[in-house]
Order: sequence, then structure tokens, then C-alpha cells
Amino acid sequence: MEIRHLRYFVVVAEQLNVTRAAELLHTSQPSLGRQIEQLEEMLEVKLFARNRHRLVLTEPGTIFLAGARRVLNELNAAMLQTRSAAHGLGKAIDIGYLPTTAIKIFPTLLPQVHEQFPELTLQLHQLTNAQQFQALADGTIDVGFLRGPVEDPSIEAELALTERLFVVLPSAHPLARLRSVKLEQIKDLPFVDVSVQVATRLKEIFPLIDFNVARAVGAGNRDNLIDQLTYIGAGLGYTVLTDSVREFAPATVAVRPIAVVPRPEIPMLVAFRKDNHSKALSEFLSVVRYWKSNHVPHESCCTSV
Repeated sequence: MEIRHLRYFVVVAEQLNVTRAAELLHTSQPSLGRQIEQLEEMLEVKLFARNRHRLVLTEPGTIFLAGARRVLNELNAAMLQTRSAAHGLGKAIDIGYLPTTAIKIFPTLLPQVHEQFPELTLQLHQLTNAQQFQALADGTIDVGFLRGPVEDPSIEAELALTERLFVVLPSAHPLARLRSVKLEQIKDLPFVDVSVQVATRLKEIFPLIDFNVARAVGAGNRDNLIDQLTYIGAGLGYTVLTDSVREFAPATVAVRPIAVVPRPEIPMLVAFRKDNHSKALSEFLSVVRYWKSNHVPHESCCTSV
């Protein structure tokens, strides 16, 4: 099957008249008819039928029309993007991010990107940590705002910011009345699972606490903030998340500092493929680095990643 088969089929399907379709395609009717016959032979279905001397789409033809249009539209879009890139116009970059990024980074970063590179189009995709690593690996996204560690040697990561970790527990719990809470005090609630990256960091900071002993069962997706907050708000568990959770927490949930010195933190990284040398990525990262120099304390480092 070749692209011309799709193009010829779409025109015939839209015109439902071989004569008009042949004129639009600048080909002869016999030649156009052969192309449609070849397509039907390849698909092993009839795409058209005649109803009272009028050409109509069959049910398989209607289904194939939607797919053919989609393929042609994507091909045209790819051609336009390629030509635009060759002329330095219409550059686009796909960005994966966690909810924290939308709260702490994007409100100040994205306006700076638009100001410095107005021709740069940003496509945003909210993805979990695991989804971002996969999307970076297969090239679906160009850059990701995620948590480490980064174990893939083809991916490079830089510190974007450092966040404080807070305990999240039911607002009706007695400990919610305290200004800060020791994790050792929460003995009557099971732990609601968090992402692998946060869990790894918690084990580093609190080696004496076994978060697996009383893990909450049926608490939903540990990468889904809504699942976590719903379960905790119902009084069925507690967890530890970054301070940005306060932006999402309902009244049924209390977010308190963890009573330990120094206050526990976790880094947020900006990651990208080492072999991605696109100008769009380079421009975007230049703004990220400038933004970081104005928002991250110089003493912060990512040795704990």
C-alpha cells in the first residue's frame, strides 16, 4: 500500500463521483478505478458500493476513511514541521511534568521561555515519573521534570529545585492539631504508598522506620495524588509528600512539617536525552538554567539524588 492509494481513496470517498475525483487528482478514470481496486484487494474488503447508480461508502469504507484521513493529516503535519524546522520556524518541544512542576516551576518559567523564544511551541504532558522515563527513552517527550535517580545512561539530568517533604494525615486525627509531627508517632495508621522515587528517599532519611510494616491496602495508584488524598481524607492512612500537596489538599486532609532536623527534602530534576541536539531543546534548557539560577539556593546540590 502506498500513499497515493490513500489519497485517491479519500478524494473518491469525499466526492462519491469517480469523474469529479479523477479531475481533481489530474488522472484518468480508468487509472483511478484501478488504484481503488488495488486498495480493495489489499484490504480484502469492498470500500464502495453502487446504490441506484450512485456511489456510496460501505461500512468498512467509512471506517477506513477515518483512518486514511488521520494518516494523511499526520503526514502533512510532519512535512510542515520538517520544513519549518529547516527554516528555523515553528519549533516545538514536548515537556513531561509532575504536578509539583505546574505549581512551582511553570508559572515563572513558561513566561520567560515565551519572552525569550516566542517562536518556540511548548507541548505539555502531565505524566508520572515512570511514564516520563519511558517517554524520554522512546522520544515521545524532549524533556521531563521528574524525580531521580536516573539510571538510564542515555539520559542526562540536572537539578531544577529542591522540595521539602511533609507528612499528610487525616485532619480528624489527633496529631493534626500539632504544628509538626514525628513519623514515629503515627502508629495507628497504615502508610499510603508513594512513588518509587519518594519511597527511596524516605528510606534514606528514615532508615529506622519500616514503611512496609503497615502499608495501606486498597489505597489506589501510588502515583495518583487524588487517590492518595481521598484515602487519607477518609481516615484510612497517612503518607509523606512534597509541600506542593498543600495546593491540592482538601479540608479532610492535614499537611504538617515533619518534626526532624534538618527538614527532609527531595530534589526535582530536569531530564533529557544526551543525543537530543535539537535547537529547540537547547533554547528551552538555556531558560531553565537561567530560571534555576534565580530560584534555587547556590548551596543546593543533587548529591542525594
